[in-house]
Amino acid sequence: MNTSSTRPFSQARSSRTWPARLAAIAMMAATAPACLQAQVVASAWNGPGSFTYDIHSMPDLDQRRAGLDNDGNMHCVPTAVMNLLAYSANRHAPDMPPYPGVWIGVPGHGNMTGWIEWLGWYMGTTGEDGTTGSGKTDGLANWIYDSGSPVCFVARYKHDDYWPIIDDAAGFATNGAIVQFSYGRYEWQQGMLGFPILVDRQGGHAVTLKLAFANNNNERGPRLIHYRDPAADDGNLNANSPFSSVWPTSAGNIVAGLDPDGDGLGDYYTVTSLTNPPAVSADDNRYRIMDSFLALYPPGGTTVGGNSVQGVFMGGAKGFVQQQTPVPHTASTGQNILAAIPHPDLHSSLALQGVIGNNVRLMQIPHSGNPVALATLSPYARCLTQGFGQDVYVAAGRYISRIQLARGTPVAQVQVGVAPAAIQSMFYDERTDSLLAVYGRRAGLLQLRTGRWIDLGNCTGIGTATFPFRNITISRSQVFAALTDGKLVWASLPWRPLAGQALAFHPVTLPVATNALAVDFDSNHRLYVSDASRGLMEYEYVPNTGWRTPARSWFSGLVPVGRRFVAFRNRSNIRPGDLDDTQWYNLDPSEVVPLGPEIPDPAP
Repeated sequence: MNTSSTRPFSQARSSRTWPARLAAIAMMAATAPACLQAQVVASAWNGPGSFTYDIHSMPDLDQRRAGLDNDGNMHCVPTAVMNLLAYSANRHAPDMPPYPGVWIGVPGHGNMTGWIEWLGWYMGTTGEDGTTGSGKTDGLANWIYDSGSPVCFVARYKHDDYWPIIDDAAGFATNGAIVQFSYGRYEWQQGMLGFPILVDRQGGHAVTLKLAFANNNNERGPRLIHYRDPAADDGNLNANSPFSSVWPTSAGNIVAGLDPDGDGLGDYYTVTSLTNPPAVSADDNRYRIMDSFLALYPPGGTTVGGNSVQGVFMGGAKGFVQQQTPVPHTASTGQNILAAIPHPDLHSSLALQGVIGNNVRLMQIPHSGNPVALATLSPYARCLTQGFGQDVYVAAGRYISRIQLARGTPVAQVQVGVAPAAIQSMFYDERTDSLLAVYGRRAGLLQLRTGRWIDLGNCTGIGTATFPFRNITISRSQVFAALTDGKLVWASLPWRPLAGQALAFHPVTLPVATNALAVDFDSNHRLYVSDASRGLMEYEYVPNTGWRTPARSWFSGLVPVGRRFVAFRNRSNIRPGDLDDTQWYNLDPSEVVPLGPEIPDPAP
């Protein structure tokens, strides 16, 4: 489904016209029950190794059902993700497929089978090979956009020098997300110093997080995990199963020696194993190790004003953790918040705090808890933008540096580019894997994979000011800019940019005039204008009509006048082609060794 070699998500469809069968299913949902209250009954985060999370009434949908290809034996990924969508529809977004419903027993079984079938179609799931990692993220991104769903997500996969652990997923869950995770079945052999060496991933399985607990204050086990298992059904292909939870026999950590480059040396990671030692059967001697997760959020973002930063979510709470609003962070006396963005892991904000020309620090601002100073930066740092995956880019004068984050801690700060002049604003373009920067009246692109700088020359349509740009953002190959005179403009970003290929900006026509402080977009291409007079204004684009105020505001009254807003977007740390897709195929669930007894959980 994704034809780009650089974008983590495929180009969203221009139309939200759903297939006819989905329209019929939507009509069937008209008699579904009203939106229910979220049931996160325990949520506390004190850091890795110290957290608790428990959610009730998370659906426990079966993947094996009549009506799916191969009776759904390879549909664990769309089924486990559909658990999240169904929960969200019941308790947050009643207009989102599969719409509110009670997914137990025979009633609603055929309805849900249709939704799982279509989500599998979006993800490229087949009855023979299952779902690939990029198929899951691309499919969900398009599902969200095509349905206009008020949700966003972040996905993390085993990749490069990162291996996701349950602590990472719990960090999202306790800060307002609901989580699906997958584990691989890893063959291994005994290595030096007694460490097991993982030699191959023989398929895997997708489940939905129900409970996570740790109290040993470090990233090495043990952990307690409960999850909804799409393969733990009652054998009835024509009815949904009762709610239940699988409890792994052990959830300790192992240190696995990996050799991704084939040099025989090995790179060591701390990873969370669902069974340690491995579950063993006559034909199975493999570790079940979590190697990816997906966290689903209500829409949210970061607001900035003067010397303070605060997260904001649709509805006012942190997300699916009810009655927990984000706590604002105020900079020290005499310091300012120079820039702020959502953290690449979306459960906190990142901010440049200090005074330009003096001391500037990169701060991590949790939605609840104490801020952490991550790094001391150049005294002239003033611009901050998310890159790909867990990369963050900082501009200080003419110089751009990349900071790679690992579980909230900077791994390195490396200079990657030098602009012709001091940079006022910059933004990452997923399509070309480049940074677009503006400096004075000019613009340029830094191609991150080659390190090449392309000076696009003087921009047009931006007025007469020497420094016209307040900020820029990119959505669907279009650059939008808030100018210092309060106007809003846009330009097309060329597919193959050349030196001197100036950006020609045009006025953005909105229902009302703006005095724009900042501009940004979310993953659904909803436009947010931080207005100096009116506060946050939200718009959606209608083909052949133009920008209009949406019927449903997601942040009405939550962003005061004078504050700048930066929206969350769907994010992943994989690109198409970065992974060998075959390693993400799922085995027939009947081949998976059971991990423990089913534990009853309250039904809705």
